[in-house]
Amino acid sequence: FANPETGGYDFEGYRIYRASDEAFNDDYIITNGYGEATFYDPLAYFDLVDSVKDFFEIDVDGVKYFLGSDNGLKHSYVDTDVENGKTYYYAVVSYDQGWAAKYILPSECTKTIFKDTYGTVKTDKNTAVVIPNAPAAGYVAPQTADGIVKLQGWGSGDVLLDFLDPALVTDSEYLIRFDDTTHPDTITYSLFELTTDYDTVAVFEESTALSGEDTNPMFNGMRLCVVNDAVAYNDTFSVWKDGSQSNLVYYATLNSYWDDKLEERVANFPTRYEIQFGVIDSSYLKSVFRHKTNFRVWDVIANKKVRAYLWEPADQKDSLLSPGDYIQMHFQEERYTRETWKINFVAPDDADPILPGIGDTAVIAIDLPFRSGDNYTFKTFAAVDDVVQAKQNINKVAVVPNPYVAAAPWEPRQTLASGRGERLIYFIHLPSHCTIRIYTMSGDHVKTLYHNETAEDGAEPWNLTTKDGLDLAAGVYFFHVDAGESGQFTGKFAIIK
Repeated sequence: FANPETGGYDFEGYRIYRASDEAFNDDYIITNGYGEATFYDPLAYFDLVDSVKDFFEIDVDGVKYFLGSDNGLKHSYVDTDVENGKTYYYAVVSYDQGWAAKYILPSECTKTIFKDTYGTVKTDKNTAVVIPNAPAAGYVAPQTADGIVKLQGWGSGDVLLDFLDPALVTDSEYLIRFDDTTHPDTITYSLFELTTDYDTVAVFEESTALSGEDTNPMFNGMRLCVVNDAVAYNDTFSVWKDGSQSNLVYYATLNSYWDDKLEERVANFPTRYEIQFGVIDSSYLKSVFRHKTNFRVWDVIANKKVRAYLWEPADQKDSLLSPGDYIQMHFQEERYTRETWKINFVAPDDADPILPGIGDTAVIAIDLPFRSGDNYTFKTFAAVDDVVQAKQNINKVAVVPNPYVAAAPWEPRQTLASGRGERLIYFIHLPSHCTIRIYTMSGDHVKTLYHNETAEDGAEPWNLTTKDGLDLAAGVYFFHVDAGESGQFTGKFAIIK
C-alpha cells in the first residue's frame, strides 16, 4: 500500500515458501498465544538493508510478524534439501513494512495454487510446482570453453558467470566491455552476444553492479556478476622476477593524499610498476636532484619511466639501494607532482642481505579497478546428451523405492472420496530415450514404458498398473532397459503390500 509517512510504497522484501501440499499447510505453523496458527514460516527471506528489521511493533494475540534482518535482497535461491521424485510447491511473495501508527500489519502478496479432483494444478504468477529428478545418463552440463578470458586491459577484479537454469543455456559467444568515461567518476560494463561475425546484440548495457550483486538480468539461463578491486598493494604477486639474485624484502604503502581520490581515475594512475636494477638512471635523491642511481622505476602499463627518488640515511648516501632505504614514486598531475607509492626495503630475517644488482627486477603488483579498455570474452556450450557417457552410466539405472512397501513419500495426496489413490515408483538414471519392459519372475510381460525426455530428465514414473489396467500384485519383478546404442540394462525390484 502507499504509506504517506514514507512518501510512497513500503516494499520491504521477499519470502520463499516451500510445501508438500498446494495450500502450504506445511508452513502454516507459527502460532499465537492461544496456540492457533497465525503466520507462515518461510524457507528463506531477503529484505532491504534499511534498518526496518526484527519484529513488527504490534502483535496478533501474542505473536509478531518478522520483518527480516537487513540481509539484503537476492534474486536467486538454490534449494538443496529436496528428494527426487517428490512434488514441491513453491511461492515467492513480496511483503511490506506495515504501518504501526494505523495498526496495519505487514501484508504479503498472494500464493494461490488450485488443484482439482483430477490432480490438475493451476498456479498464479507467484507460485510454481517442481518435481526434482536426476538428469539422464548421458547428460553433460552446460559449460564455458575456457572460462572467462581477458582480451585486454589491466583490471584485476573478478568476472563470474552463474548457470541458473541449465536448460536455457545455448551455444553462443559473448563480449564484456568496461567503460569509465561515459559517466564521470562511474565505472560501468556492458554485455554483448556475438551472434555473427558482423553483428552483436546488447544483453544489457551500463551496469554499475560491481560488488558481486546478483542484480544483472538473467540471459539464456545465466547471470553475470562482477567484483571490482579497490586500489591496493598486492604482496602475493609482488616478487623478484625469475633470475634476480637479491633477497631483500620489500613492501609498498600509498601516500594518504590518495585515500579519497582514487575514484578520480586520473590518466595512467593507478598503474603497475617494475624496479629495474643495473640501469644507470637519473633518479632523484631526497635532497639532491638528478643524482645517478643504479635503478629505474618503470610503468609497465604505460611503458614509460616513472619519476622517483631514493631515500637513504644521512650517513649512508651512496646512491645504491640498501636495507633501510626506500624508493618514493611520483605521479605527474598537470603542473604538479604527487607522491604515490613508497617502496620500503629491509633485510631478510634468516639470511645475510644480497643487494640488488644488474638484471634484478622487483615487481610492484597493484590491484587495479576496471577501466575503459578492459574487455573479456567467453563461449558457452548448451547441455548435451552424450551417447558415450550414457553407455558408461547405463549400469546406474535403478528403481526407487526398492522394495516398495505400501507407499512412497512422493505419491500425490489422495483427492478422491474413496480408494487408495495412485501408487508410484521411479526408474532413475535412464538414458534420455529408452524402452523399459517389466516381467514377472516366470517371464510374463507386465508392461512396457517408453521414456522420451530431454537430457535434463532421467526419471520415468510408473503407477504400478499392468498393461491390462490392473493393480500390480506383490512380488519380485524383472525389468529390461533398451537404450539402443547407449546400451542395455537388466535389474529387479520388489513390491510389498
